[in-house]
Amino acid sequence: MKDRIAFIIISVVLLTTISVITSCDKAPSDPARRALYYSVKALGGLERTTGWKTRVQKGIMKARFPGWGDLTADYTIHVKKPSKIRIDQNFSAYDHPFYYTYYGNGDDVWAVVNMNVRQSERYTDMITGTLQTIDGLPYYYTACDTFFIAGEQPEDTLVSGYQLERVGCVLEGDTILFDLDTETHLPVRKIDVNDSRQELMEDYRETDGIMVPYKITRYAAGRKRNSVQWKEIIYGAAVPDSLFNEFRPEPEGEKSG
Repeated sequence: MKDRIAFIIISVVLLTTISVITSCDKAPSDPARRALYYSVKALGGLERTTGWKTRVQKGIMKARFPGWGDLTADYTIHVKKPSKIRIDQNFSAYDHPFYYTYYGNGDDVWAVVNMNVRQSERYTDMITGTLQTIDGLPYYYTACDTFFIAGEQPEDTLVSGYQLERVGCVLEGDTILFDLDTETHLPVRKIDVNDSRQELMEDYRETDGIMVPYKITRYAAGRKRNSVQWKEIIYGAAVPDSLFNEFRPEPEGEKSG
């Protein structure tokens, strides 16, 4: 009798656990949230796409600079969650004798431009925003407070060849739109409405169980800013803290003189 009771209790616990797990993974009833839910699943699932700790990306960036035309750079990004990032743009390997390296380490943000250390509010906003949204669409799926399905969109040559569904969300007053491939559910384009910025995502490849776009093209105010073709993306790589400390400015209170 005791064995039978124990068996029943264990069975009930297992069924309850399975029920909880199933309900947690159930698609939302709201159409917009449901579309983003399936997109997150297509990207690799919420746990995998947001649970990584380090990432290294290496590739080539082609950027357009007023007065200089189109330039090429070796482009490398090191990330160590939650608060460390380093972005290297080395143009001196190709067209122009300069490079930029941006650093974010905790509350400190700075840049090194041709051996000159610089700090500015613009750099801080850029690095802070990049770290905050480093997980891409899965971040917005969990962070936005309002979701909606956009109406039918006019013909757009930037994303021709796709059957798309446009889903929007609002985060702290900023509206973000995602164009999702209706066949694969993968995001094809992200639009920051408030900043008039667009990001096209192509050449998806599975990397450590995550679907990653290996080609990114960015536009601002209708003009192409840059494009990146990644050669290598590594999750879980050993990333030493020393990478994020180079040329770190001294705090104001500790400067001599």
